[in-house]
Amino acid sequence: MPTFVLRLHPPRPSFPQDMTEDERKIMLAHREYLQQHFDAGTLLLFGGVYEEGNPHGIALLDNVEAADVDRFIAEDPSVIAGLNRYTYAPMMLGGIQGPRS
Repeated sequence: MPTFVLRLHPPRPSFPQDMTEDERKIMLAHREYLQQHFDAGTLLLFGGVYEEGNPHGIALLDNVEAADVDRFIAEDPSVIAGLNRYTYAPMMLGGIQGPRS
């Protein structure tokens, strides 16, 4: 089964610096959701990218079909809350290393 790269789009470019308390709570639920998938082994990596003027999140889902990606996105608490949105594409995974200390 394929690997997909997902890009999480926040509601505004300044989001990492100026999220409200309610948004922070949603993002904590989002992180817990991602951690569950990471612990289950379908999410290979996830994290924030602090590109100036274009912050976003990146995640790699492995051994899933496009329908699984759609379900993953639909069940993300930050998407359910209407805060974030995702785009995604299949990825040819060339290699991966284990965790680094």
